[in-house]
Amino acid sequence: MLLCPNCGMENEDEAKFCEHCGTKLEGATIHLIRQKGEQQQGKDTPDTETLVRKPGASKRDYKERRRRWTRLQIVVLAELACLILVVVILFGIAGSRNTAQASVKRYLRAYSEENWSKVYDMTGYSEGKFLQKARFIEAMRSSEIPKIAEFEIKDGKKADAGTQKNFTVEYTTKDQKSDTMELNLTKQKRGSFFGTWKVTSDGQVVKDFCINVPAGASATVDGIALTDSEKGKSKADGMDSYYVTLFTGSHKLQAAAPWFEVYDTDFYAVQDKEFTAAELQLTEKGKSAIQAKLQKALERVYKAAMEKKDFSEVSDLFLKEYGDACKKEYDYLVEGMHDDEMNTLNQVTFTDFNCEPYNDSAYPGMPSAKLTFAYEMQYTNSYELWGNHTYDIEEGGTGNSYMSASFGYDGKTYKLASMNIESVL
Repeated sequence: MLLCPNCGMENEDEAKFCEHCGTKLEGATIHLIRQKGEQQQGKDTPDTETLVRKPGASKRDYKERRRRWTRLQIVVLAELACLILVVVILFGIAGSRNTAQASVKRYLRAYSEENWSKVYDMTGYSEGKFLQKARFIEAMRSSEIPKIAEFEIKDGKKADAGTQKNFTVEYTTKDQKSDTMELNLTKQKRGSFFGTWKVTSDGQVVKDFCINVPAGASATVDGIALTDSEKGKSKADGMDSYYVTLFTGSHKLQAAAPWFEVYDTDFYAVQDKEFTAAELQLTEKGKSAIQAKLQKALERVYKAAMEKKDFSEVSDLFLKEYGDACKKEYDYLVEGMHDDEMNTLNQVTFTDFNCEPYNDSAYPGMPSAKLTFAYEMQYTNSYELWGNHTYDIEEGGTGNSYMSASFGYDGKTYKLASMNIESVL
């Protein structure tokens, strides 16, 4: 048997490595002593060999040696202790940097340096296609904001210290003016072990800001298209209303509607307000189209009224949602033509048309126009004689009159939303 020189345990003679600790045994000396066994008195027993283990090589000694730390183990444990200490220190530093007070200081420092990219990152803006960082930076650069030179942070009103903190900031601008601002912070858990304190966007964002554009128009805000997903209940006749969340401040609107020139304007978004694109200008093609529709409406409406036809005869000329109001105007025309029993209109022709577009405040965003014309009419004048007898005379006449109307878009074309017309009699 071989004894391991390291741990002292027994191994087979042919073993190359210690079965217990793995030490190489090649060249190790056999440390077992063979001893002649003694015959017991009165018994015939063969010689036996007793194996005597070298002193100090017991299992107990092995366990005690196992308990002793090697130099390598001590080094590893020391490095592990240092690593734990470094982690604790880093956690302490990170925790101290991530307090609400520290976050406010970094925010104000970035604000005073006009580092709008960093200010955006430290503000808790909601997601939205109109709340992108690039737009925020552009808006801040074009806005009049206080240029902070110095500031002092004080605790504000009480809030939930775990998730909310409020601060009052007293600051002095570069032109030596003093003022205060309130900053509210909320703690967001996402993306950080400790959570991240961010300044709330209260007062910096306008929610559900309403933008009214002519029905059928396509529109963009700051170059981003308005879509059906933002479209809501219309707030004005003949208009499409879009409800969007924007940064408080100045924005650009572009609208393109049939018959109109492309509309470009700036508007200022503020909470509880809205904007209406109402002063669009007709193109020359649009003016011609408006005049053509007015002339067609004039001819058909007059013909139906002369024949005392029901409004349904001409209802296709009008927008359905304005049908009731337009029917009243039509009925008024019919009544005006036939309320005088002495005169009956037989024929009328219209010439010398001239169309002048205008903006009607009662129908914002709708194309409105006044059509003037000359007319020539033939009518029968009936004279009463004695004994209920009448005497009819065919007469004629000329004159000038006008018709005005506003048009709304039905998704395919423009139709009349209002009409003002009088009888030539």
